[in-house]
Amino acid sequence: MAIHILQLLCPLRHCLTAVAWDDRTGNLADAEETLQDFTESLIDKYGEPRCSICASTRFHAEDGVTRFETMEEARPHLLAHEIAQKITASLMPRDRN
Repeated sequence: MAIHILQLLCPLRHCLTAVAWDDRTGNLADAEETLQDFTESLIDKYGEPRCSICASTRFHAEDGVTRFETMEEARPHLLAHEIAQKITASLMPRDRN
């Protein structure tokens, strides 16, 4: 039993977005649906996704198991990564042609 992270990655493994899920209370199909719904909301807001680092428009979902056993244990780590990603995103150009 563990906390998983399902990421939407470009071919060079830059992450567009991700969702964490607990395999004791959820399943991969539900996590995929959550990731899909969130990705669709991003598309509605910003248009078709493009990697801000390499400009790829191709993405795939990849699930991995973290070292954490509970969401409470994972939360500070996930929050730190979320903050770092938001800072990085704020430095990236909004329009990459």
